[in-house]
Amino acid sequence: CIAWLRFRLQMVLEPHGLAMVAKALGGLSQVLSIVCFNRLYQGVQTRLTDFENWRTQTQYEDATIAKDFSFKIVNAYFACFFVAFVQNNVKVFGQDMHCSMWNCMTELALTLATIFVVQMTAQQAMELGTPVMKKLWQDLRSHGGGAHALRRASLTT
Repeated sequence: CIAWLRFRLQMVLEPHGLAMVAKALGGLSQVLSIVCFNRLYQGVQTRLTDFENWRTQTQYEDATIAKDFSFKIVNAYFACFFVAFVQNNVKVFGQDMHCSMWNCMTELALTLATIFVVQMTAQQAMELGTPVMKKLWQDLRSHGGGAHALRRASLTT
């Protein structure tokens, strides 16, 4: 589905000279799906491992790690696998999605770069933004809330 979205974006934006923007937007949608599926799988993974009824905590943790690693590898790198090996050879939803001049290296590099940069940026934003938001929330609660308290809290930080 993401591959089809990327292809459609490229078909719409390429005549306007915006093929790279279409590829970047496709990569961004791929990253969003990776993050969503990783979050969704965390709950599924815990339930699956609980149902297996391991005898020791070490066996339970080993099973959890194996499931987590296996899923995340497939989830994160399937897009790159698709671009590198499948895109030039298979029709998706009846559409021939081959790369220009049958060379997908540019698209593969852009997909990989987009995945890494967006995931690293999101991770850093969460690590840095969470304490700032917690402090801002605490300041708002201690000053009684409202827009005036928000201005006061932002001036003191």
